[in-house]
Amino acid sequence: MSTPEQSDALRRLHAQFVTARALGESASLAQAAPRILRVLGEILACDHGAVWMVDPAQAAIHCIQTW
Repeated sequence: MSTPEQSDALRRLHAQFVTARALGESASLAQAAPRILRVLGEILACDHGAVWMVDPAQAAIHCIQTW
């Protein structure tokens, strides 16, 4: 029987694996972002998520994907 800590660790490890796989199978972060956000939202039970990119030329950040 697993403890709550072990269950949390397994969920986080699974989220890390799926994120790494999505990045490895995609040509860019923008392409991987929808898959990453969906999986993280489902595995970690988040209500919403977003990926932001830094634009140093404009000294700004831009949201490239939401879930």
